[in-house]
Amino acid sequence: GTAGIDGAHERLARREADEVLAQKVQRIGVAAFLDDWLSGPLFQTLRPTPDDLSVRRTNTVEGLAMSLRRCGTGSQEPLWDRLRDLGIPTLVVAGGLDTKFTDLGRRLADTIGSPAELCIVPGAGHAVHLERPDEFLAHAVHALERFRSR
Repeated sequence: GTAGIDGAHERLARREADEVLAQKVQRIGVAAFLDDWLSGPLFQTLRPTPDDLSVRRTNTVEGLAMSLRRCGTGSQEPLWDRLRDLGIPTLVVAGGLDTKFTDLGRRLADTIGSPAELCIVPGAGHAVHLERPDEFLAHAVHALERFRSR
């Protein structure tokens, strides 16, 4: 995740890109859209299991289109200036191969401040929890133990 896109022009560009994707899913359907989406560069290191694909295909055209239109970062208010108010232990995780979200992860952890903790999982891409579930869980458990001991 992210705390949003800072600039109004960049948010507009993202909304426009998400609208193109929403129209695409409406045009080609869920199965073809997922095949295309998962074959893109964002998920090049993810190897979805048949069960994962089966669950993803339970989405509807309407639901995916609505999610793209209303839940994309272009539609969200940027919240960077409110992160310091969290005041709760926060674990920020990113895959080491996903440089965009590694940079965003650093910014998130730095902006949240203490007690935020950044974990970069080497060799993982965008979907860390699916690509490296054991490592992801180990980091989450260790962070929980550290947060509890504070």
